[in-house]
Amino acid sequence: MANKDIQLKKDYLQEEEIVRDDLPNKGSKRALQIRRALEDRKETKKLSSFFGDSYWGDV
Repeated sequence: MANKDIQLKKDYLQEEEIVRDDLPNKGSKRALQIRRALEDRKETKKLSSFFGDSYWGDV
């Protein structure tokens, strides 16, 4: 039963994985840092568009 739970968890995590076609899927640390920076920038833009400048007031 535990093996089934482990497999279900792996399947779930693979389905939730974010795939970026415009970035190479490399294992290097530099590529990971770039990918995270781009994702952070995209998230920041999205939050700013939702909340405007008031989002940054508490920071």
